[in-house]
This record gives sequence, structure tokens and C-alpha cells, in this order.
Amino acid sequence: MLFRSMPLKHNVILVPVGFRDPIPGIQQGINRSVFLELISNSTLVRNKTKAIEEVVIHKYTDWSNPEEPLINRANSLNFLTDNGFRAPLVRAVEFFAKYGVKSYVFQLDFGPGDWYSWLGVYHGADFRYMFGYPLMNSSASPNDTEVRFSRLFIKLWSSFAKTG
Repeated sequence: MLFRSMPLKHNVILVPVGFRDPIPGIQQGINRSVFLELISNSTLVRNKTKAIEEVVIHKYTDWSNPEEPLINRANSLNFLTDNGFRAPLVRAVEFFAKYGVKSYVFQLDFGPGDWYSWLGVYHGADFRYMFGYPLMNSSASPNDTEVRFSRLFIKLWSSFAKTG
């Protein structure tokens, strides 16, 4: 198999894959009907039946406050991230492991504060640190959290590239 001798790196980053078309007022959250529509219209779940849809709705609903717009927005992002990235990544890593391919996974939980704070760490946010963007900002202090994190991130990636 072609991949047997090639170590692979995988990552998981929270991603708003279902929010390609902006939802008006999303900064204030989403109402229950939009939340249910996102799950119902999702093409991320293969062979989806009504029973599977109900299980997904049950899992991604905070039953202590199912109408709360901010919670519905967060749970929608969790659903879209799990189904669009996390679950396929786990399947891929399991597949490669079955054939003895070394695989590495990381999850970035630190993200830039330059986008909607509710979005968290978005897809591609790691590039900002990997390529030293915070270090290029002339007004940034060397003690700035993003500068320190970028230096650490570059060091970790360099070490990984050297030693695996």
C-alpha cells in the first residue's frame, strides 16, 4: 500500500461548515426552528433516516434550555464539526492504523480573537500561528499571548518535522 511508509498528520479544528450562507442575526444565536432545520437539511449524515435524525437532535440539544439561541448556535457548530470533520478524521485514522500507518492528531483549542468570539477556533486558524502572523505585527509585544503561542507553535511543528 502506498501509504504504509508515510506518517500522516491530522487535525481537528472547530469549523462552521454549515454556515456557508450567513444566517441573519447569527451573532445573537439561532432559534430552535433554524437549529432543527440545520440538522434536518444536513447532508453530512449518510443514509439518514428519521430515527437517526431524532437521535442527532437529542444528542445536540441542551434539554435544560432547548430554546436558548446561543446554546442552539453552539450545539449546531458542534454537530457540524463532529459530522464534517471529527468523525471522518477518526474513521481515517482507524483505517490507516489498521494498515500500520503512523498517524498523528492534534486539536487546536487556542484561537485568534479577531473573528466572532462565539465561533471559537475556526478551520485554518492554525496557519496563522504556524506561519508566524502574530510575529509580523510591529505593534505586538514579545509578551503578547498570540506572539508567545505562535513561537511555541512554530517550535512544536519544527520539532515534529524533524523527529516525527
